[in-house]
Amino acid sequence: MQPKKIRIQHFVFSRFYHFLLIPFLALLLDQINMINNPQRSPVTGIQQAGFLHYLGYFFRQLYIFELITFAILATLMRLYLKWFNLKEIKLALKPIIIFQLQALPLFLVSILIFGPVTNFFRYLFLLYPTHGWTLYFPEFFMSFSMYFNYLFPIIIWGYLLINIDLLMSYMRRPQNFLTTEINTVKCNEDFFLQVIEGFNNQGTMLLGIADIIWFEVEKKHYYAYKSEGKFNIKKTLAELEQELNPKDFFRINRSQIINVAQVKNYSYWEFEKYIIRLTGAADREFVITRKRLKDLKIILETIKST
Repeated sequence: MQPKKIRIQHFVFSRFYHFLLIPFLALLLDQINMINNPQRSPVTGIQQAGFLHYLGYFFRQLYIFELITFAILATLMRLYLKWFNLKEIKLALKPIIIFQLQALPLFLVSILIFGPVTNFFRYLFLLYPTHGWTLYFPEFFMSFSMYFNYLFPIIIWGYLLINIDLLMSYMRRPQNFLTTEINTVKCNEDFFLQVIEGFNNQGTMLLGIADIIWFEVEKKHYYAYKSEGKFNIKKTLAELEQELNPKDFFRINRSQIINVAQVKNYSYWEFEKYIIRLTGAADREFVITRKRLKDLKIILETIKST
């Protein structure tokens, strides 16, 4: 059997606070690393000028400019993966090593891009107009020493960030990339639930799974909805999620699992939430988050291409 693949998802820098937190952590570690450096030690700075003065220096002369650095690096990482079609990776040692090597040129070249930009703003706000532009080019614009000062931290942080993306993509693969799962032997139709026992005020009957529009939990009671009406069922949504074919049914939130074939359309609602409409449920609207909608769209695209 061929090694399974995972689609590389962008988790790092997918939220605004990532852009604030990651540069902060990078600078914090850099400052800790400089404790034993007599010229750059933060301890020396605190002893000489006080803690509040050091905080001002940290945020005003370091942090604000590294926000630019990491914003450019994040953009370059996404463009690099897109331009070189690095969208998925096989779960095997050799492809993972090759992927790591393919990322190295990105980090080596990225310094030549964000370095001059970051240094331009640093010079503009810290040294200009006191020194004019006489000190800016070429030493402040970009130099060998400046390049190599950036090189090691950027390689470390670059690999850390892309491997966080890989790890998160792997951990979320059952929901966010089902192409391989759908095409494996495990996805034999006989392996999954075909009928389910349902009951209403008329009695108990076997319900064909393919005819069910959606499953839902309401106040600890579980229901299957068909065009004929609502039926009580004994299985929980967690059990159904394990037993239903993942290319046919998808859990859109904590309380609902929908029949993928019934998806009619979707539209933005509010606060990164969307509304899904089903063909067999004209009077209902279903709420789904942006992340889960991305996973659902992958399934829909996979089914459409097969």
